[in-house]
Amino acid sequence: MIHHFIRFKTALIFLLFFQASYSYSSANQTLKAPFMWQIKTDKTQLYLAGSIHALNSDFYPLAPAYIQAFDSVDQLAVEYNILDLSPEKAQEQISQFTWLNHDESIESAFSQQEIEALKPFAERKGMNIDTLLRLRPWLIIEALSSFQFSQTDFQADLGVDMLFLKRANQQGKNILELETLQEQINAINGAELTAQTAAISLALSQLDKGQEQLTEMANYWQSADADGLYEYSQLDLIEQPNIAPLMSHLLYKRNQKMAERIQGYLEQGGSYFVMVGALHLSGPQSVQSYLEDMGYQATKVTP
Repeated sequence: MIHHFIRFKTALIFLLFFQASYSYSSANQTLKAPFMWQIKTDKTQLYLAGSIHALNSDFYPLAPAYIQAFDSVDQLAVEYNILDLSPEKAQEQISQFTWLNHDESIESAFSQQEIEALKPFAERKGMNIDTLLRLRPWLIIEALSSFQFSQTDFQADLGVDMLFLKRANQQGKNILELETLQEQINAINGAELTAQTAAISLALSQLDKGQEQLTEMANYWQSADADGLYEYSQLDLIEQPNIAPLMSHLLYKRNQKMAERIQGYLEQGGSYFVMVGALHLSGPQSVQSYLEDMGYQATKVTP
């Protein structure tokens, strides 16, 4: 489950302004297939690349094709430009979605064992368990995934999109955003409460699996195996089917909106390097599948 929430952890809670830079070198590297597609029209050159929002050094350097594609275009588009994130603005928007309504309760959704497992997370937030269970579930999910992430050797400042955001700034490229901060919050907060509480139960059952899950996901990405990545992501649904509405909000509905905004780039013309989480480019409802429904041909990039 952790792989679905890395972006929200970094963008909405920690509000990191990453300063560390990771150098790129293609020396002595075998050719690697990139997790990337290309769309060409008479007036547009667009690359659609999958990102892993947190990595460790084992996955660097990147496949040279990423750098070549990026350096050939004028504009970078990302889900959300975390380097421009204002902590004050983020806190203001998050504060509107912190507490459940007075007539809402999620305590009955959990077993006594799960409530006991949540108590340490309440203590970390400086509150008792009753207060924790008054939070909107997405904030509890975030707390669990953040703890799970902290137990791994993956780092958000080694995320692929972070590398290209810094590179875009260095090269003076225009940076576009496919989503607003509000839309990202709505994606995780908008699903029905039963789906969100199911995600909490799933996260509790996977607290010791963060390293394994992130490594597996990154391996599929590095191998440019979109089908394998999608199938791996579906294991959460098999384990906890009630999270399906949340998955729809986090992935499929966002994929369609992203495709519509990318269509705008294609109609406008120019050259673009579009980078989104690799899961958005996986499965039958991927971003590129929506673009193909609109009449565009997305061609897989080879080494």
